[in-house]
Amino acid sequence: MAGYAAREGASTGVHDPLTVRALVLDDTALVSADVCALHERTAAEIRHLTADLVQDVVVLATHTHSGPCLAFGRLGPHAASVHDELVRVAVSAVEGACRSQVECALDYASATGSGVAKNRRHPDRPIDPPIEALRFRRGAYAVATLVTYPCHPVVLDGANREISGDYPSYVRDAIERDGGVSLWATGCAGDVNTGHSAEASFRSDMSGRRTFAEAERIGTLLADTLHQAAFRTLTTRPVTFQRTEVVLPLSPFDPVQTVRDRESWAQSASSSPPPLAALYRAWMAWADEMLEQGPGERREARLPPADPQGSTDEDGWHGFVSRLDLGGVAVVTLPGEPFLAVAEAVKAAAEKPVLVLGYADGVPGYLPTVDEYPYGGYEVVDAHRYYGMKAAFAPGAAERMTSVAVGLVSRNG
Repeated sequence: MAGYAAREGASTGVHDPLTVRALVLDDTALVSADVCALHERTAAEIRHLTADLVQDVVVLATHTHSGPCLAFGRLGPHAASVHDELVRVAVSAVEGACRSQVECALDYASATGSGVAKNRRHPDRPIDPPIEALRFRRGAYAVATLVTYPCHPVVLDGANREISGDYPSYVRDAIERDGGVSLWATGCAGDVNTGHSAEASFRSDMSGRRTFAEAERIGTLLADTLHQAAFRTLTTRPVTFQRTEVVLPLSPFDPVQTVRDRESWAQSASSSPPPLAALYRAWMAWADEMLEQGPGERREARLPPADPQGSTDEDGWHGFVSRLDLGGVAVVTLPGEPFLAVAEAVKAAAEKPVLVLGYADGVPGYLPTVDEYPYGGYEVVDAHRYYGMKAAFAPGAAERMTSVAVGLVSRNG
């Protein structure tokens, strides 16, 4: 299972089934998969296999931390057979969405006040990001609803070993009781969860709060918050799609410090409780692999050849920022785990509502804003090891991505 390096053991069963869902807007598809992360090569494969159906596809991971490892060594060992099944189902979902396309009206809603999202790095800083939805409606009937909220799906902690979509699955269930299919997309949640530090996931939670009952409560609360919002009908036009490459720089890799760190982790692993020991062993394995590589070599080089997206070279990691313009609203999709401030900057640059979705077309790690680096912490200092990256993203990477996204929304209204 992906999401917690300190988790002990594989899954023991399925609490709620994971899904892959597709929404086709004119000739562009959004695919949402109940997994923690997908590699850029997976998104490229799905695009290739659906090229005769649609002009382009954006592949989103919901980022549940109670799903399988499917990212070619990021966030845990790669389950190849499950990965191939996910690709097959994603293609099938796009095919089904294309077959069932109908002309729809478009409604938009945004609601705050749920109290769910917390800044996990600065608990003293209150935040209240909106839950947002696009409802595609045929007459009075909801055909599909795209829902997004910027909050980590980590209600369930590393002690959980049952497969689950976490709280987003309960949001979808509640929305679908009104009719149609619901797609969940996690927003820019890199520094946002339901109220605990990232480091709390290095240990099993003992509070009794990170349970399925709590995931259901939070999911139901978010759905109720959205239900109480007023949907307004927006003007529409044929969907336009634009995909722009972005190169995000990485910090330098320090082999000398890595050797020292590995020695420290080995000592800590021998004297720590099992969850922490598992974490230190994962970091030791990362150090061994990275130290074996040559100065210019990256983990991605060991993967099968694919399109240039997702390659890592001396300039950084290559990915995509995308924009769908539907007329009265736009959707921007970003790779990785951007911090909430990224979405706020993109929204502020637009003259109309913009849904900003993270975890899109590849999840290579956290993208903190430059002002967060002095605080350190898991997202800045440690997470790249679990992601199998040779180094964390450098200060300014998030701002470079934000600039590309702002350019897309400001040029297109």
